[in-house]
Amino acid sequence: MTVGRDSIMESKTADLDKVKFKVFVGVCIYESKVYAVASDGHVYIYDKQRKLLKWMNLKVDRAFGCSVSEGRLFCACSDGIMRIFKTETLEHIITLSRPPPLGETNILTGVSKIKIPSNNKTKFADILAVRLDEKN
Repeated sequence: MTVGRDSIMESKTADLDKVKFKVFVGVCIYESKVYAVASDGHVYIYDKQRKLLKWMNLKVDRAFGCSVSEGRLFCACSDGIMRIFKTETLEHIITLSRPPPLGETNILTGVSKIKIPSNNKTKFADILAVRLDEKN
C-alpha cells in the first residue's frame, strides 16, 4: 500500500462528542479512512475531514483490537471471536471458528473432525490482538 500526500491525515482533534466516553482499543488507517474499535464492541469509521461516516455494533462483550488489510477489517474480540468485515461497507464477511474452549483440546488419535460441546459454562480465551502478514 502506498501512502500519497492526500492520504495523510492531519493531527487535528476529531469531532468525538458522541463517543467521548468510549475507550478506543484499536485504530487503523486504510485508504484515507480511520477505523476505530472501542472496548465496548463498536466500530467507527472517520474520513480525513474527521466526519463520522459509519458505525456498527460487533455484538460482542468486548473488543480488544483491529487490523486492516486489502479491504478487510479484522476485529479481535472476547470469547475467541474474530470478525472480518469489508472496509468500505462494514459488510460482514465471516466470523472465524473459535479455538477449543479453555482446558480442552481439539486433538484425538484417529479422529479427523472433533465436535467440542459447549454450554453456558464453557469459557473461551479472548483474542487480545490481531496482526496480519500480507506477504505470507
